[in-house]
Amino acid sequence: MSFRVGQAVTFCFIGLLLGAGAGLLRRGWWSRESSISQKAAISAKSANVSAFDCTKSLQESDGFYCEHDSVWEARIDVLRRRAPRQCGDEQFCCNPALLNARIRSWYPQCFEPEWPCLIERLGRIGDGGKYVCNVEQMRQNARDSNRPCLIYSLGSNGDYSFEQAVHARMPECEIFTFDPTVNQTRSPPPPYIKFLPWGITGSDNIDPALIFGARAMEGAKMYKLRTIMRLLGHTDREIDIFKIDVEGSEYKVFDDLNADDYFPFRQILIELHEPRFSGPLHAYLRRHGFVITHREPNYAQHLQLHEYSFLRLSRAIFRDRVLEDPVTALITSNITAS
Repeated sequence: MSFRVGQAVTFCFIGLLLGAGAGLLRRGWWSRESSISQKAAISAKSANVSAFDCTKSLQESDGFYCEHDSVWEARIDVLRRRAPRQCGDEQFCCNPALLNARIRSWYPQCFEPEWPCLIERLGRIGDGGKYVCNVEQMRQNARDSNRPCLIYSLGSNGDYSFEQAVHARMPECEIFTFDPTVNQTRSPPPPYIKFLPWGITGSDNIDPALIFGARAMEGAKMYKLRTIMRLLGHTDREIDIFKIDVEGSEYKVFDDLNADDYFPFRQILIELHEPRFSGPLHAYLRRHGFVITHREPNYAQHLQLHEYSFLRLSRAIFRDRVLEDPVTALITSNITAS
């Protein structure tokens, strides 16, 4: 009997020890979980604070970025420090009087990328592909707004590899391709592309044959960009990506856009063909708040042809934040002097 009582006491004691141990283990586990939960709550609270603390970046990027002030200021500092070097040493890139003697140095020394972002190549390697900034953000913006992103592709020569890559990567987007010189019977576009035999010019209804000669297709039209957007019902929209590859005619296109003071683009992907005319084009874009996100040579003619990607921030970003931008100032003074 005493053995059984002793055995029961022993079992009870062991049970108490096990229970206490389990309690300690449970308290330790919950304590660790509680700490993790607290840290998660703090992180979430910090994230919320950051989300509410991005007014400056939202304003200065026209709603494209929402970043903490410290991150945004670091970006602006890079932009500000890069600005004096964009015209190269002795500022020759922005001075036509000095340019001809140093034309071979133009691309190696002038207008380098100045704004970091998540760059992604859409399209094939080599000619045809372009580098786009923050693809996922554009997709999310389209989903959040329940409105498709808008892509204009000017100049195709029957090559739709860029548009195909955009459609595969960004199915939320509407794609419009413009080329008044392409025979759609010989080079039919994919069904998800709205192809129009139109070109962009400074005045409506110019005869395409005056510009393209015999290459102008039957039914081709020339319009101002404002007119194109009105005809397509896009007057209240922003063009998320404007891809332009028109074999040297880009300077006339942007001269016309500048004269019309109309740059309704978030990103511009462009091949530049002539260094002598590229300085003023950069000045146009900087005056409208565009920064360079990517640059690469066309290795077939690396001294003449370069691909650039631009992203628009606030239209006053260089005036208000970079302050005295030497690119705009030098090119403006040189154009006025000439």
